[in-house]
Amino acid sequence: MTPETFPLRAGIALRYRWPWLVGYAYGKMRSDPAYREVFRLIGGGSRPLLDLGCGMGILAFYLRERGFRPAVTGLDLDRAKIRRASRIAARHYPDMGFHCRDCADLPLFSGDVVMLDVLHYLPPDRQGQVLRAMAERVAPGGWCIVRVSPHGAGWRFRCTLWVEALAQRLRWMTPQPVAFPTLADISRQFPPSQFSRDIRPLWGLTPFNSWLLAFRRLP
Repeated sequence: MTPETFPLRAGIALRYRWPWLVGYAYGKMRSDPAYREVFRLIGGGSRPLLDLGCGMGILAFYLRERGFRPAVTGLDLDRAKIRRASRIAARHYPDMGFHCRDCADLPLFSGDVVMLDVLHYLPPDRQGQVLRAMAERVAPGGWCIVRVSPHGAGWRFRCTLWVEALAQRLRWMTPQPVAFPTLADISRQFPPSQFSRDIRPLWGLTPFNSWLLAFRRLP
């Protein structure tokens, strides 16, 4: 498999053209440990991937350039980000599809499912519903990978709240209420009789209260 290198990250980032977006995409791939963790878990697999809250498609393009070959479907409510992802996919990744669609309205699917930093945008009464729908779409042996900032105390959670408010104020993220779940809220949707689990902090070089929750459906 292709190792992660500066040319690989730069090659993807430059496809976004605008200097701010180029810098943002490169910075995400360099500093966000979730990209490497998702690749570690599913990079050698043969199952298609459903990427919920895909944004501009950075994760999908990163996985492909590192050797992930199955088809990828990305969903996001931000039309501008979906247009950017679709434009790049049309030129470089024809087996990827990006759609402006609510993650609460999931398509028929069987494979691996990823949701990074999206769950807190859903109302509390819908979070469990979406997680259960994600679990239903995980193939035997497949992964459901969730990255979330769980509700809690401490400076990392306060920093997460501050940056979230700033991103919405700058309109990088669509302004909307947020509801941060607990780790237990998420885990209970993946019963141990059906899924193994890997739950741990994943903040890497970032100041955020980020955790990885990876659930693998038992054969």
